[in-house]
Amino acid sequence: MPETHDQTTSIVPRRSHALTTRTAALVRRGMRDIAREPNWVAKRIFLGRRACTAVSSSGKVSVFLTANTPTGLRLAICDLDADISPESVPASTSGDDAAKSNRGGSALVWSPAGRILLAASNLTSNQLQIFDATSKSHIDSFSVPDLPNASFAWSPDGSSFGAAFAADKTLRTWNCREEIPVLDATPFGALDVTPSLAAVAIGDAEDDDVVFSGFGPMAFHPHGTRIALALKCAGEWADDFLLVASLPRMRRELFVPVHGAITSATWTFDGASLIYCAGGRAFAVPTGDLESCPLPFTAEIARCHPTRPLCACYSSWIKNSSKGRIFIADLREGRILDEYPAENVVDVCWSYDTQQVYAVTHDGLAYVYERRLA
Repeated sequence: MPETHDQTTSIVPRRSHALTTRTAALVRRGMRDIAREPNWVAKRIFLGRRACTAVSSSGKVSVFLTANTPTGLRLAICDLDADISPESVPASTSGDDAAKSNRGGSALVWSPAGRILLAASNLTSNQLQIFDATSKSHIDSFSVPDLPNASFAWSPDGSSFGAAFAADKTLRTWNCREEIPVLDATPFGALDVTPSLAAVAIGDAEDDDVVFSGFGPMAFHPHGTRIALALKCAGEWADDFLLVASLPRMRRELFVPVHGAITSATWTFDGASLIYCAGGRAFAVPTGDLESCPLPFTAEIARCHPTRPLCACYSSWIKNSSKGRIFIADLREGRILDEYPAENVVDVCWSYDTQQVYAVTHDGLAYVYERRLA
């Protein structure tokens, strides 16, 4: 009787050849992927770690240094298109300046065109300071309520400015003159969020389960008809709330609890949906709906493209990896178009010509997406 072989365990020369051929094809494909030029460039712009830094649509990075000077805030503004030496950015006056500015409620916010910079810190007697980044000059200062957990944003066309202060639980909006907020004028809109908080039984006492602690990300609708704002709650397991109000009358349209802390908010280019990030995930709220739907990617920062259904995002965690990434997502198809490894990103924006993406980290690295969109 002829000897038989178990086809599941025997080694067949033809099968081995097929395996070798397939393996070689995979290796060649892997080599092509490795050799492919990345579309992102990483650039170090300062040394050390800063508590507050932001990037503008004109490719300028603002760095909060310290407030311990006779004239108030010390800022550095770097141009990503210029040859920057990390040593050219002034050093902080002391090793704990980053911690001090964090406790002081520091904020840096750029206008849409990247010309005007708003800087805020409790270390300067609760003042908002306005700078012209082109001339690197100080324009004006304004006294405001207590600054920790405040929120600021410009409308996409630069004609309106919003500010929300935890001290009085109020969101206010002003007109702008050449992107400069007219903060010494009467706001054209104001909304006290206290009734909304009371309606969901959010307490004011420290021993309550959930306590209002201030405001998170803010975003204007691209048509200037609405404004979205995150209301933050203290507590280890506390969930934030998402508020959407109509402009200019400031009538509340949406107020819903969100699972986790809201870390980003942005409207799609057509205003059809509000995209927000919470608990490391990205969600979309279609206009007119009361419920959000999850998007097929994780993200902590999201910035929608001004004219296309694209979103530039950052996620500190990827499935099956301990590393983070910056990436561009197609919102209609839910797929990732491009990505690059990145860590500790704190701000992301599209360039003014809408062709590039800028990102900046606490640790002095900047990332630039250099491939022009088709």
